[in-house]
Amino acid sequence: MDLEEDYVQYVLQFSLSILAISAAYFLDPSRIVTFSSLLLIPALFGYTAYISREEFKTASALALAALIFAPLGLKMIAIGLLIGLGNILTSFFAHGESFKDYYGATMIPLLLTGLVIGGGVYGLSMTQPSIGDEVRSGASDAIGFHTNILLEEMQLIEMQEQSNRQVVQQTSSGSILAAQAYVLNETRGNLSEQDLMAVQKAFSSAEKEIPEQFVERSTGELETINVSERVSDGVEKLLSDEKLILLVPIIGFMFYAVHPLVGFLVAISASVFAFLERKMQ
Repeated sequence: MDLEEDYVQYVLQFSLSILAISAAYFLDPSRIVTFSSLLLIPALFGYTAYISREEFKTASALALAALIFAPLGLKMIAIGLLIGLGNILTSFFAHGESFKDYYGATMIPLLLTGLVIGGGVYGLSMTQPSIGDEVRSGASDAIGFHTNILLEEMQLIEMQEQSNRQVVQQTSSGSILAAQAYVLNETRGNLSEQDLMAVQKAFSSAEKEIPEQFVERSTGELETINVSERVSDGVEKLLSDEKLILLVPIIGFMFYAVHPLVGFLVAISASVFAFLERKMQ
């Protein structure tokens, strides 16, 4: 490799790393659209996979510069580690120059990086209780929020409310019919035909109006049930001090689970850099 090519790699590694961590600052887990700020990370990994197709590149270590944003909070520490450690591991595990090779270059790095970040979060949470509380609160709020969004998208909440309305209506109607049969049976010999007709008429009106009233009242009560809060409370209880170590495999699995998307974006990025280099030659 000539000196000029070496210099370009170092400059691009540093520049892409700083751009990636700067964009990630605007990530807000409660707003899905802000996850687009992370797109520069697979772009960086793609470039690293491309230049490392034959051997490990020491220039990949410049991605550790992303950790300069660590003082801004736990979120930036995690993303900085993802960029720095993930980039180095991508360079180490990258091999070959096919789309498939680029796709698989980040599979193991994502898993290992997730485990390291999970272990770091667990260690900080154990040594600094305030961070543990922040982790529990943040994780429970994020999971609860996205669970609610998922349920709304699948219309499960609406379907459940509709099912509950039908149950209330059918139960109240059945109760009125049972009461009507009992009252008529008990009073048939004591009331005149005119009185019996009045009672039947009253029950007929009740059969139409009372179930609707019950449905309206129960609907108001059902709408107060906040699925997001229930899920958040459950996650917060799950991540108690004794079980907080579960964060290590959970975070590791989460990073590994996004590999199909990240790997695809990395492969596209690497292919673009390969195309650009061929055009420049």
